[in-house]
Amino acid sequence: MNNFNKLGVFCLSVILLVGCDFEDSDTDDSDTEYTPIDFTITSEGIQSDVTGSQILEAKNSNEFDKILLDIPSISGEAPNPNFETNQVVVLLTNIDVCSKLEVSEVSENDYTRLITATEVYSSHPGLCDPSEDAFGKFDYAIVEFERSAKPVSVVYEVRNDY
Repeated sequence: MNNFNKLGVFCLSVILLVGCDFEDSDTDDSDTEYTPIDFTITSEGIQSDVTGSQILEAKNSNEFDKILLDIPSISGEAPNPNFETNQVVVLLTNIDVCSKLEVSEVSENDYTRLITATEVYSSHPGLCDPSEDAFGKFDYAIVEFERSAKPVSVVYEVRNDY
């Protein structure tokens, strides 16, 4: 009989602890939810200097100039970011001429900034036949938004428009 009482107390304790666990997990998630922030794309196009995907961040003109020296082949407009209040992120991708890069959103939560970038296919990749001149050229985008001490992450998605 004594073991039966101990088992009952043990079961009751487990039920109470499980209830406490559910109560604690009901916290406010507002600090992890992302909200969109304003951004501009100061330059986009193709480049042939960097072959792998990279995320390069600059918070002042010296850092930005160093980045541009490493990718002199950028085809888009010459960017002129406002470093008084902003920072830029340079997305160098491995997206080739058979698709294109689209930056659709920049958002943030209490911990990080998140850039949503999409590789968009307008025709079936198997049907893409790029010219010899197009080989070795990859999409890039320079994204500008308000400066922050938060780290920047990128989410890459794929969309087929064919």
